[in-house]
Amino acid sequence: MNRVSMIHDMRLMLDSMNNMLVRARVQGILCVPIGSEKLTTKFIKEGHDWLKEVYGNQYKDVDKVWKLLPEALWKRYEVWGDFEEHREAKMLTAALCELRKAIICIGRPAFFKKSIINKRLDKKVKNENKEGT
Repeated sequence: MNRVSMIHDMRLMLDSMNNMLVRARVQGILCVPIGSEKLTTKFIKEGHDWLKEVYGNQYKDVDKVWKLLPEALWKRYEVWGDFEEHREAKMLTAALCELRKAIICIGRPAFFKKSIINKRLDKKVKNENKEGT
């Protein structure tokens, strides 16, 4: 898999996870910045492999629980209140907690740490500008 396809794959995974990332209150933590395909393959692959693992494990667990009930019923639970008393709601809360832990953990790769990736992208742009002049 090349850099562009890994970037595309990560964006697809994050798009499909978005609703649950919002529910887990971690939606702003994971993103694939514009220009990230210019970074090294190794750097991108580390991020891709990690996200694929989170997607295949913690997110899939959340998704399985979410699919136990129709979306309209989940919305009704939220509107009615006492949402957390239902068996499925307890299961969803636990699965979202595991997803949140996986995303905010220390082991999150540098690709998903904004300060690191921004520095790398800035450095890449500066190097390209130097080479162009």
